[in-house]
Amino acid sequence: MEYSLKRDMGHIITSISGEDWLIDTGSPQSFGVKNLSLCAAEIELPSGFMGIDTGFLTKHIGLELCGLIGVDILNNYDIVFDLPNERITFFDAIEDPRGYELSLKLYMGIPLLRVRINEEAMTGFFDTGAQISYASPQALKPEDKIGTFNDFYPVLGAFETELYRINLVLGDISLDCDCGVFPDILHSMLTVANAQCIIGNTLLEQHRMIYMPRSGKVLIS
Repeated sequence: MEYSLKRDMGHIITSISGEDWLIDTGSPQSFGVKNLSLCAAEIELPSGFMGIDTGFLTKHIGLELCGLIGVDILNNYDIVFDLPNERITFFDAIEDPRGYELSLKLYMGIPLLRVRINEEAMTGFFDTGAQISYASPQALKPEDKIGTFNDFYPVLGAFETELYRINLVLGDISLDCDCGVFPDILHSMLTVANAQCIIGNTLLEQHRMIYMPRSGKVLIS
């Protein structure tokens, strides 16, 4: 089924039955103030996850949301993210998918992709809940610093990071995007998954993506 899709205040939002939901591939658990009616199914949701609820999201994002859709739901579908045309489509199984294919792995349900940042190869979480990408200071060039950025993370709350303009490459696809320096606690969490960066949702602004977690791949066009 097809729904509207937009990037608002730096976040990927879909509207379902006139209500806005955050699409977050970086969250293992969905939650909301009500059940989710998706693809003709009624999905019962908890009101929050690890102390985070829609009130927390609204406070830090600045948008009125009905809830968050995480990978516990997203990974049950093949999904076409078509942000340039403002739509998202959920398939039980998509037929004849086309695009530049990249291998995808899952860690606790969260997708991992191989990328290069400033020509350095690494593994990163693909997180549609992240407004910007993140990497270690060692992967960033001092001359690329462009300022600072205020962000938040559920475990940390609000924080400020130095902001860099980087070149991010996925296979043969290259794009320039903003990148912050992840706090120490995030670095520790990434290390457990053998990941070195977070790939933010700016990737979706420029490209149509077919997300196929059950098949272990994404296709980008």
